Amino acid sequence: MFVTKRINIQKYLVFSWIISIFIGLFFLFSNHGFDDPFITYRYAENIALGRGFVYNPGERVLSTTTPLYALVLALAYRMGLPVPLTSIAIGALSLAVGGWVFWRLGQLWKTPLAGAIALILYPLFPLLLPTLGAETSLYVTLILLGILSYAQERYMSMATMFALATLTRADGVVAACLL
Repeated sequence: MFVTKRINIQKYLVFSWIISIFIGLFFLFSNHGFDDPFITYRYAENIALGRGFVYNPGERVLSTTTPLYALVLALAYRMGLPVPLTSIAIGALSLAVGGWVFWRLGQLWKTPLAGAIALILYPLFPLLLPTLGAETSLYVTLILLGILSYAQERYMSMATMFALATLTRADGVVAACLL
């Protein structure tokens, strides 16, 4: 009974941390921006407005490296959501979920301390934080979810995560090939 209560409290704390990280990162970085994601934002707008998968309407040149992310942001645009803020929210949530994936892997691989440390540190990784607004956090999280699915022997889920990662960035196929 005591172990069950401890596990429930632990899950509550982990869930609370994930929500706190998501909210904290979103508000901390909501005014953050750099030029690269704006290419994808423009693609998203053009897709949402029916102009096609183009940067400049009338010019059929594919220059986005992240087609799935552009489609997700196009859906956000169609829903009336501000694309840059939606992208920041996706990135913040992805970092929080990525930390959770490391926590789960720590549980599965009988290294709970390593998982707990990764849960706390991964979302604050200084090389990922500046990329909020781009597809990077989502891309990495999809790969991490694929690894988690592999560790749980859920191969259909693994294939789906790696396929989504590859559609987000073509180099996601490398992770799939490694597993």
